[in-house]
Amino acid sequence: MRMLAGALLLSAALILSAQAQAQTPTRSITVQGNGSVSTRPDTAVVRAGVETRAAGPDIALLGNNAAMQKLLSILGQFNVPERDIATTSFEVSPLYGKAEPNTPPPVVGYQVGNQVTARIHNFDRLGDLLTALAEAGSNRLRGVGFELSDAAGLRDEARKAAMDDARKHAELYAQAAGKSLGDVIAISEVSMGSPQPRFAPMVMAAQASAVPIQPGELTVAATVTVVYELK
Repeated sequence: MRMLAGALLLSAALILSAQAQAQTPTRSITVQGNGSVSTRPDTAVVRAGVETRAAGPDIALLGNNAAMQKLLSILGQFNVPERDIATTSFEVSPLYGKAEPNTPPPVVGYQVGNQVTARIHNFDRLGDLLTALAEAGSNRLRGVGFELSDAAGLRDEARKAAMDDARKHAELYAQAAGKSLGDVIAISEVSMGSPQPRFAPMVMAAQASAVPIQPGELTVAATVTVVYELK
């Protein structure tokens, strides 16, 4: 019985010791890392459309359809495939005149608007295309933006750069504290920015020459929080 009691006491002591060690907090350091990668875009996004007005909705619609066919024909002439052209808005709305006292405003006409978004992968004639669209009657030419057709690889590069930045800061703090870094305990992605097309408004004179276009660069940024063991 005494031997059994002693064994039980020893087992209890070992369990308590293990629990105490498990409850001892691991020394750690938490840092945040930022990374970004920039590259030239490979896709231009053009938003063009036509707005027509007429006394009746049918006449306004017929006029708008004819004008939009001209715009689509221009895109075809510049070898923009149909899969890269999408209708983004279409609307028919009444136009109201001045209201008399105590009466609703009269309908004096109708307005039809139609807009498409086209993605252009060849920038060589982009300026000529914008000029041709304006001269063909696009009175809703909302500008041109730029984007990446596949940003997944760029996002991964930004993540790696953010991890390198986090480790650099962690090593700096650890060295200043007279310690060294151990294993990574935890990683969390704080934010992951995606390149978005930016549109600039366009003002074009009649019979303008080719619009000068500068695609610039797009940047993808990533931020991570990393917890390191501190030895």
